[in-house]
Amino acid sequence: MILSGTLIFGLEPSAVLCATERAVAVTVLTEGQVRVLDGAKWQPVGEKQLMRNGSILETGANGWVLLKFRDGSWVRIFQNTRISLISEKAPEHPRDRFERKWILNRGSFSAGLVPGRQSLEIRTPNRFEIQTLEGVLNLSLQEGSTTVSVSRGTVKVRNARTGISLNGGQRLDRVLPSDLLSEKVHLIPFILRMEIQPKGSKDSGNLPQTLEVTVQLGRHMQNREMRRSGPLLLSSPSSFY
Repeated sequence: MILSGTLIFGLEPSAVLCATERAVAVTVLTEGQVRVLDGAKWQPVGEKQLMRNGSILETGANGWVLLKFRDGSWVRIFQNTRISLISEKAPEHPRDRFERKWILNRGSFSAGLVPGRQSLEIRTPNRFEIQTLEGVLNLSLQEGSTTVSVSRGTVKVRNARTGISLNGGQRLDRVLPSDLLSEKVHLIPFILRMEIQPKGSKDSGNLPQTLEVTVQLGRHMQNREMRRSGPLLLSSPSSFY
């Protein structure tokens, strides 16, 4: 199966973000209804808006927002979601990490976390706790059940009963606080492969003006090809989307 999509290459964090003590992230892209509770008042969220420690973000039925953090990590918050950026402790020395704590009250998000730069702890009202230092993960809280999938890296997950580690390619699907997590681990069913080829002459000595992106979606551990259509989201370690 071949898909095509538009790449939106990485944007550097705002200089204002780096210089503002309490600002922890900046919005890069927004769509639909997105608002933030910063203090005692809900306010609409636009692009290039600073998010501060303690901010609560909420998206509507057609809303989503992309945030970028000072270390280059990013989070894309999907529709019908409420997430609290509880705290961020900035590193005191170059080798230290940003220490972040969030609460996912409802909904879902996807996050890409830069290795060696941060540690993240996420809690949910149904007594789930997720901890990770790096990688790409998706987290969803719907009707009291939690879904966690890890595309890259390792994520530690605990509920009210047990704790496990999920590695890249693994997921927990709609688990409950009382579930034995080790019995709920599954492989992510689809794997996405991407190949980029420059278009134009290789002998010109100049960088190509365009890139041809080929993406294939197949079932995990199977050679069978699948066909899908719809939006495509792509990333690389040095950019986000």
